[in-house]
Amino acid sequence: MALSFPAPIGGVPLKEDFAPSIVFACAFAILIVVGAYRLAKPATRTLLILGPFLFSVERVVTWSLRASQARNPPENPSRSLTIYFQVTLAVGYISPLWGCIVHLLRCVFVATTQVHSREPEAQTSNYDDPALQQDKPRLRFWYRLVFGVVWLQQWLPVGTGTAMANLYVDAENNAKDAQGVQFCVRYITTITSLFLVCVLHLATVYAYIIARGKNRRPIIILFILVALLGAIADYDLIAITNWTTALSSTAPGSQNTHVEKIAFYIFRAAPEVLIAGSLLILEVRPMFGTGPWGDPIRDPRPRSESTEPQNGPRRELPRWMRATPLLAFICGLRRR
Repeated sequence: MALSFPAPIGGVPLKEDFAPSIVFACAFAILIVVGAYRLAKPATRTLLILGPFLFSVERVVTWSLRASQARNPPENPSRSLTIYFQVTLAVGYISPLWGCIVHLLRCVFVATTQVHSREPEAQTSNYDDPALQQDKPRLRFWYRLVFGVVWLQQWLPVGTGTAMANLYVDAENNAKDAQGVQFCVRYITTITSLFLVCVLHLATVYAYIIARGKNRRPIIILFILVALLGAIADYDLIAITNWTTALSSTAPGSQNTHVEKIAFYIFRAAPEVLIAGSLLILEVRPMFGTGPWGDPIRDPRPRSESTEPQNGPRRELPRWMRATPLLAFICGLRRR
């Protein structure tokens, strides 16, 4: 009797996977171009979109490898590629996509405690009701602290997902490892990811409630993106209940049937493209008032404009240095 083990997420690349793999590789390649444009343009450049940008680069590699393997499916799938596919599909979206949305939500919450936005072109932090124009530094501190702690939780599913993938290839021939992968690691990874998505859902709803007198369109966009993350987590929760007797099996539950492949591309692959595309195509910096580095850890110290520093008047930055604040800082130059 053949040993059963957990079916791989997305199945293994077969001949019918070649065309959709090429399509998704091309889609993410286009997003790389868009992301490079956003990072190069000063008005839209922000560190927060670096995650979706690098995620798009990684997904081009992933889908290209799947296309290559699907063109000539081997009888025995590569151990290293199987590990890689299981790691990147299980938790590869958490840090770059979920983490980016956490930072954007942090900017939204912080903006509700400020009288004015850091970005003059941002529309999300302009209050229409003068009675709401009150600076709340203490509440702002707690928002930053809470979202900082929430952001660190991303490493829980990443760690368990990596461990699951390394054990996965051994589960094919070992019943004990198969049980360990399925119940001790795989369920923990999926349920933790789903819990983190639910936390973001609650946060977006609360942000919509407290953002009175403000443009709530960015919050609605975030809610939609979190819903797409929820589709990914829900798919994983359903898929991990399936078992198979061989990686290349086409029996029901192996994740290699036509229906299971279609479900994988609709509910697992397509949401990743939509989320990464939205974060790169939309002008995130002016929309959320993020600034070039996102929301800072603390408020900048107010500087007096009436007195000159002891070491003499400030020197005006050369134009070529204004785009490189790190170099200006190293050189000891300061803006007027």
